[in-house]
Amino acid sequence: MSDERHFDGGRLRRSVVVHRHVVEHDDGRVSAIVVRSVPALACEVCEEAYYEPEVTDAVVAIVERTPVAPGEAIAIDFHKADAA
Repeated sequence: MSDERHFDGGRLRRSVVVHRHVVEHDDGRVSAIVVRSVPALACEVCEEAYYEPEVTDAVVAIVERTPVAPGEAIAIDFHKADAA
């Protein structure tokens, strides 16, 4: 994967990133779920991140099973949540 390149010419390198997910509630208020240390391929130029399909599935599962109240922000470690 080290030979893959982003459209801006930057190499994609293995990295860990922070995934931020905003939840909009029926009353219009929002919440945030932050998943830390997510494995990704990141562009060395612009830092745009790409997830492998199984990582995407895991992040979606984490977000879907995390209850969050309106106005609340929750931070979760990817590896600890993925193992649960």
